[in-house]
Amino acid sequence: MSLEPAFSMPAAPPPTAPAPAGPPAVEVTGVDYAFKSNRAGRKVLRDIDLALAPGDFVVLTGPSGSGKTTLLSLIGALRAVQEGSIRLDGAELKGLGQSKMERMRRTIGFIFQDHNLFESLTAIETLRLAMRLLPERYKRRDFRERPLALLEELGLSEFADTKPAKLSTGQKQRIAIARALINHPRLILADEPTAALDSEMGGQVIAMLRRRAVEEKTAILMVTHDPRLFRSADRVVKMVDGQIVSEG
Repeated sequence: MSLEPAFSMPAAPPPTAPAPAGPPAVEVTGVDYAFKSNRAGRKVLRDIDLALAPGDFVVLTGPSGSGKTTLLSLIGALRAVQEGSIRLDGAELKGLGQSKMERMRRTIGFIFQDHNLFESLTAIETLRLAMRLLPERYKRRDFRERPLALLEELGLSEFADTKPAKLSTGQKQRIAIARALINHPRLILADEPTAALDSEMGGQVIAMLRRRAVEEKTAILMVTHDPRLFRSADRVVKMVDGQIVSEG
């Protein structure tokens, strides 16, 4: 569903006091990437440098095919780094084996454009499954209370025991957003998170992400084509043909 013309997004908040010194949440340096199926020498990413501090809300935009989703998948440890360096909270991704890549992914909140829900799980089961990736964080009551509270915040209380087949596209996307938020990750990677939402709910979701950035110092990197979302970001990074061409 396309966003309505009246779509109203929260503006970025005024600057706050500098965060304590520490490693960037995301630090990408000199990254090149080529798919194995591409012709020799043809790269989909070229010489990418990008950094996000804890609490940064950064929008990544540009035409289709410019490499935005590929960059997101590299930062999210969904693909192996070929050339250059990607560090998350100071930890280098390049050269990690599959098991370490999987452990790294557990600390990241992902919001995919096509939601990627398990058809056999209800909404509350989906959130509890995400919580079980980090069982040491939670007590038994957390598995009861936290999913219900988050579903209520997203207007989904009545669908807690509903499976994806009986949900609208927008409801599925909100459950995917809840799954990304449930473990309070230090980093959220979002690919067109509001594309399936109406104007009111889209605004609420972006406001929720903004609160996470400000209050919990969660770094957020969001891919979007919609210029109406830009005013919610601290920075807008534009990519064209696999390169960053502007940032500000």
